[in-house]
Amino acid sequence: MQVHVETEVGGADLDILHPLYLRAMAPLVTRAAARHVLTRDEFDGEMADGRILKLLVRDDDGVPVGLTTLTRDLSAVPWVNPSYFWSRFPDAAGRDALFYLGYTLVDPDRRRSQALLLMASEVKHQLESTRGVVGFDTCAYNDEHGIGRWTGWLFGPRSTVSGLDTQTYSVADYRHGRLPAEPVVAPQAAVDDLRIVTLAERPDLVGEIGALLQSRWPVFMLAGQPGHDEDLEDLVQAFPEHQLLAVDADDRVRGVASSLPLTWDGTPEGLPSGWDDAVSRAAELRRTGGTPDAASALSITVAPDAARRGLAVRFIEALADATARAGGRALIAPVRPVLKEHYPLVDMAEFLTWRTPEGEAFDPWVRTHLRLGARLMGVAPVSMTISGTVEDWRTWIEDPLPGPGSYVVPGALAPLVIADGVGTYLEPNVWLVHDVAPRPT
Repeated sequence: MQVHVETEVGGADLDILHPLYLRAMAPLVTRAAARHVLTRDEFDGEMADGRILKLLVRDDDGVPVGLTTLTRDLSAVPWVNPSYFWSRFPDAAGRDALFYLGYTLVDPDRRRSQALLLMASEVKHQLESTRGVVGFDTCAYNDEHGIGRWTGWLFGPRSTVSGLDTQTYSVADYRHGRLPAEPVVAPQAAVDDLRIVTLAERPDLVGEIGALLQSRWPVFMLAGQPGHDEDLEDLVQAFPEHQLLAVDADDRVRGVASSLPLTWDGTPEGLPSGWDDAVSRAAELRRTGGTPDAASALSITVAPDAARRGLAVRFIEALADATARAGGRALIAPVRPVLKEHYPLVDMAEFLTWRTPEGEAFDPWVRTHLRLGARLMGVAPVSMTISGTVEDWRTWIEDPLPGPGSYVVPGALAPLVIADGVGTYLEPNVWLVHDVAPRPT
């Protein structure tokens, strides 16, 4: 399978590509207000337009299986205003390095092959080699379910992706004799207005925890069969002083941070094997009535309207404080690097060697822990196990998963493996340790 940069595509290739295009664009027929799907004549005309590059992936038999369109001539894109981009990026336009990305599609039966990776690599090559600027547009549906989820991975860390303009489609509905009520837009939460409380202090808010987690984490991480046999919800509620909630002035939960007490001898060898084992150790400590001397963080989740405002840092500090108040000497954390999902095929140990130009850890979440004084204690290669039937996984990730093999899954840090009718995901994490001074109350 290889990617080819072609200016014109015709003949039998069109009879293969157009049905693939229709299958890829079919959801937008009823889910996008703007018309996104080209007619056959329009599609054929675009394929014959030499101003538009076709990044075409062909299999070993030469059959097209993937297509991305890219152009430096914005006048070839009838739905955009070239002057808008020329006036904002005159340097790139003057160097003939102003691009527009049309659409990307992959044969649904080859969606988890290398086709998308090959096209993404070619797009990045075109842009990096010219120090270019590329415009693109997505509808709300694709932002949530399609390529919008992959923009960071598609364009890579050497680019800055930012919004430019918004087209809003509205209706004035007279069917019921009055206009619909204006939608209520939740105000953005100011972190200074958020109070951090424990679940022990506010047990009435326990029902809001699940709703926030479900809104922010990939479905498979909450719905799959975990690698431990514990009732996690029951276990978390058994240690309410270790569960922290960020609550706004309206008593809405805008963030959750969870940890569990356990014992740890302070050595790398004595660490749990990962997230699952930390849960198992905490459950065993509860059953035996042992005395904890540490705690393991489970997750930190922040609502979108409270993100990027320092709440995650406050949560780390609050978890460490809760550990200290419980008599613990360390908060250990099987950290999930936020950028690792863009590089699922890279070994975690290798990922941790990457650095910013300033010499700090490449991943911002790992970097945050280190800046707060955490010690890096190594990689947990099989920290979390999530399994389910193939049918389960098809529902969770909205992918047909047509056969056995390894699949790149949105939101996953490593490939999903399908074998014998079962999908298994083994997630690696990074052990980071925050030392604390115990001060039991």
